[in-house]
Amino acid sequence: MANEVHRKVQQSITDATFGASNANLDALADGDLAWSAAITTCEDCDTIDVFVDITTGGSAPTAGNTISVFIGKADDEAGEIRAGSDDITTTSAGTETVDADVARVTPHLDLLGVLKVDATTEKAYRKAFSYPNPGADFNIFILNETGTALSSTGAPHQVHYRGWVDEVQ
Repeated sequence: MANEVHRKVQQSITDATFGASNANLDALADGDLAWSAAITTCEDCDTIDVFVDITTGGSAPTAGNTISVFIGKADDEAGEIRAGSDDITTTSAGTETVDADVARVTPHLDLLGVLKVDATTEKAYRKAFSYPNPGADFNIFILNETGTALSSTGAPHQVHYRGWVDEVQ
């Protein structure tokens, strides 16, 4: 009988922190980028699952526009990504609002996927993504390209992750 590979939970479902009560996602303006605090608990993970629940704002987004979800791997040393003349420090949660810097940073991130929005206000969009070999230090990034700000009503946004290891049995 051949050996089988089974997945074992390495890191249970955990919140990715985007500031206190995910405040960096609240009212995130169109074109702005937010990132979680550094995630350093999945060093031995073979795969991570990322679960996002993002709510559009009180102004109607442009139908067909997107909210993009990325992974950014840090180098365990500096914890920063070069953005033009400035560094984006990824050791803690943050945001980038300068369009030119957002455009310089996003090519250095790995796209997990997108949430395509319709023109409905205050609508929650939920999706799960998987990513192999995240490494010992990474961040989750959210890029709002909906045409309007995300919701600021009651901090409705949630981002979670879970880590897996593969075991041969």
